Amino acid sequence: MRILSLFILFLTLVQANSGLVNTSDYPKINSFLSMDGFSLYWKINSNDSSMIDFGIIVKGCSNGWVGLGIDHDPSSGMLNADTVMARFTNNKIDIVDMFMTGLGNAPIPDPIDNLLNKDGAVSGGDLHVKFSRKLNTGDTARDKIIRNETMRFSYAYLKSSNSFSDVHETRDKFTANLLQYVGTNSTSEKQNPTLNSTPNYINFHLIVTGVLFFTMLGVGLLFTFLPIMANPNAFTDLFLYRRLLPLIKNRYIGSVLNPLLELSIGEFLLVVTYWLIIITWAIYGGLNATSFPVGRAFAYVNVWNFSLILFPVSRYSVLLALFGISFERAVKFHKWIGRSTFIFVTCHFIAMLVENAMTGNAAYLWSMSTISYPLLGFIAWCLMGILGLMTFETIRRKCWELFYYSHVIIALTVVALVIAHGRGWIMTLPYMACSILLYLFDLSFRWFFGFGVPTKLVRMKYDDQAKVTVLTFQKRFMTFLNIGANMNAGGFVFVYIPRVNPFGFHPFTMSSCKKLQENGLYEFTCHVRNLERGYSKRLAELAKKLENTSVENVSVRVEGVYGNLSIPLRKYQTVVLIAGGIGVTFVNSVLEGIIQREDHKHQTVHVWWSLRQPAMIDLFPVLREDGINNQQCANIRKQFFITTQQTEMSDSKKIAITSNPHVVLGKMDVKKLLESVKQASNHERIIGVFVCGTNGLIVDVLNATRELSDFRTRFHLHKETFEL
Repeated sequence: MRILSLFILFLTLVQANSGLVNTSDYPKINSFLSMDGFSLYWKINSNDSSMIDFGIIVKGCSNGWVGLGIDHDPSSGMLNADTVMARFTNNKIDIVDMFMTGLGNAPIPDPIDNLLNKDGAVSGGDLHVKFSRKLNTGDTARDKIIRNETMRFSYAYLKSSNSFSDVHETRDKFTANLLQYVGTNSTSEKQNPTLNSTPNYINFHLIVTGVLFFTMLGVGLLFTFLPIMANPNAFTDLFLYRRLLPLIKNRYIGSVLNPLLELSIGEFLLVVTYWLIIITWAIYGGLNATSFPVGRAFAYVNVWNFSLILFPVSRYSVLLALFGISFERAVKFHKWIGRSTFIFVTCHFIAMLVENAMTGNAAYLWSMSTISYPLLGFIAWCLMGILGLMTFETIRRKCWELFYYSHVIIALTVVALVIAHGRGWIMTLPYMACSILLYLFDLSFRWFFGFGVPTKLVRMKYDDQAKVTVLTFQKRFMTFLNIGANMNAGGFVFVYIPRVNPFGFHPFTMSSCKKLQENGLYEFTCHVRNLERGYSKRLAELAKKLENTSVENVSVRVEGVYGNLSIPLRKYQTVVLIAGGIGVTFVNSVLEGIIQREDHKHQTVHVWWSLRQPAMIDLFPVLREDGINNQQCANIRKQFFITTQQTEMSDSKKIAITSNPHVVLGKMDVKKLLESVKQASNHERIIGVFVCGTNGLIVDVLNATRELSDFRTRFHLHKETFEL
């Protein structure tokens, strides 16, 4: 009888000890220890990776109850929380699967009990609770999915009573990612995981990005300063200026494909580098995920894209400072990154939708019940779609103010939503921080030099025959250190005239600029074509209204000057300047810059201008020749192609036009003209071509220079477009 009693006592002790939580069974990193005596431990089940094991210890709670709330709403630890309640009563553990509906309401039992391996005990006055459950129990009504992300948890306990209906005496909340470290026991403790990564993978995506970035930085600096220090040569020609494919003349198809077809080898290598980094981040995101690997892969790709998207739109751009790529030429990279970001965000959404639907939890993507705020991501995706629609040329060019201000407002909203979504303040914001700070510096410089430095409107005149408004300004200081902005080489400014439009800030090319000797002010002129609509029409109407009055009291502000030539103007012995219509403002600016240099006479300059309104010639003294003497223009050869039908002109007007020796009635044959220059230049090694005009003209010039380039003579091309 005594032996039987000892055996029963032994079994009782064994059973009691089996219910105790052995903290050494759990990885030390997988724990939450509160100051008030509540401790939570967890690990992935060693036999079933779809199951998670929990252990709870509450000091001094042997006669009370404890509750754990899983994934509650942000506002309250008791709202919509998947709940586990436990107590030790009648010498056994009682663990119940429950659900909390809100503050002040007692938890209600879950009709489906999805808790497994229930066990527990009391020891030394402490309550020990052990249980397991599936990561996804399949009970979408009451159970929350345990995801590989930071989730909200709450706990409460009462030491004096084990009745679940009695109110707790202690409660608190915390956040944790239960799947951040998936080791199953403490022997894996030597691994030292970092935030948001498993210990099995180092941050190789950052290593690859760093290596490629510094490699491209070195190459970019080399190709930036090499054309300045050395004459154009076969090396720079191959990597910087040679176009391998012809462009498409159709405006709509070409607007999509031509930016890709006109890539130089250097730009192509830059694009390849971008895609290598994209692939690396996608691989890391997929391998690093313990759930939803495809969705996580695209999430990492989007983090990288968002970190890049602001760099190209800074007007005091780091791309200009390091690589000589000015703001207006960097805009295409901003467009590409923006469009690829929308595509990748779409892929991320679809992947998360499919992967969550496979677990029966598709509604999660429209919820706000977790710290990832999935709904905010969906809203950001919708706004990005609207943002993309607003960038189409019809809206961007014809409704500039609508495009610009909607673009800014929606973009800021999207960035805010992205930072809030998916714990973006940890995942996205640190990578975006550099571009955001640089962009804020850029804005401060722009506001200071644009609005802080006064601008004076000296003259404002509208030419009714040419349908052009001529604006002349004076300003003490143009821009910060004049970075990359040759004042007489095709620079452009943003002009703000509240009387034309209180919200309109429009870019115009400076057709001429000089520094006044008497007061040190810069005086510069812009010619604005009246398109009979929008800003240009209102500007023309204001000019006609103020025709016989002083315009010095008209409030104006000018931001800039911006712009940088993509090929070294001074390195070519033969230079060709080609303009179409109002694109002559750029050509006139470059030509003035050439003439004002003391060493310009060693260059032969060809100026070709295609225009419909002959009256426009009188607006540009340098082109008309009365602005320069004969010695200065001896090396300048001009041809103006009047494309107006001769039947539309009176005989007197026709005689007046043809009396100008530079005027040709008819269309400009770019290929034929370039071929004649090539033959007349005695097979000069490199010829510099600068063009500004319509899309059709630019395509014709680029295709002609590509076709006429050979091993003996090559054409280098700079094209100026209005793609802002």
